[in-house]
Amino acid sequence: MSTKGWTAKDFGNARKAQAKYSQMLGKLYQAGVPIIAGTDTPAPWVLPGAGTLVEMELMVKAGMTPMSVCDLRLDEPRRSCIGPQMLETIRAGRYADMVLLNADPLVDIRNLRRIRSVLLGGREVDRGK
Repeated sequence: MSTKGWTAKDFGNARKAQAKYSQMLGKLYQAGVPIIAGTDTPAPWVLPGAGTLVEMELMVKAGMTPMSVCDLRLDEPRRSCIGPQMLETIRAGRYADMVLLNADPLVDIRNLRRIRSVLLGGREVDRGK
């Protein structure tokens, strides 16, 4: 999907639709409806990885708390076949995939972009590669 050839009216309609989606998400959240984070790819204007960060920022903008949005991403593995007994604590024999941040995302959800380092399987990833 491309915006090539869109008119001012087309962009205005897209902005109105996005505002309605945001309003609906806020109402669903306030009503206690379970919300799951996860972007669809391939989808127009969605980049893998970065799209999830944008989605999480939009969720906060819609009225969700940063903690509730972060929990959406953190709770997903608990529902998988790994099980909670292998998650949630750091110690020998546990999965050691994590992202360390330079700032608190609970203060500002955009701090999820301030990555200090990434560990996969207990080893630091060379992010330059």
